[in-house]
Amino acid sequence: MILGSVTPLHVRVDVDEHDAWRVRGGALAAASPRGNGSIRIPLEFVRFEPYVIPKKSLTGDSTERVDTRVLQVIYRVKDQNVLLRGTANGRLHQDSGRGEPVAPRL
Repeated sequence: MILGSVTPLHVRVDVDEHDAWRVRGGALAAASPRGNGSIRIPLEFVRFEPYVIPKKSLTGDSTERVDTRVLQVIYRVKDQNVLLRGTANGRLHQDSGRGEPVAPRL
């Protein structure tokens, strides 16, 4: 059993340790649910978790390494009325400041 408040709603993003340098605190970000990249859910940066940890949820992608370590980043969902169900997989889109999106997995 996990207890806690769902307001404000936060999402935890796993960023591969090799892409961690691309993520900036305070940058504009949005999430897209898997399978529908046209939906963008605005996010607000909250904090970085202090340690890089072993990745717990593997996607099964043939190019994915099983020894991957991730930096976890916490974002607050700006629109608290958006419908998100359970543990959702998707993509994070963050403005890199150079016009290039950063797209780690949610």
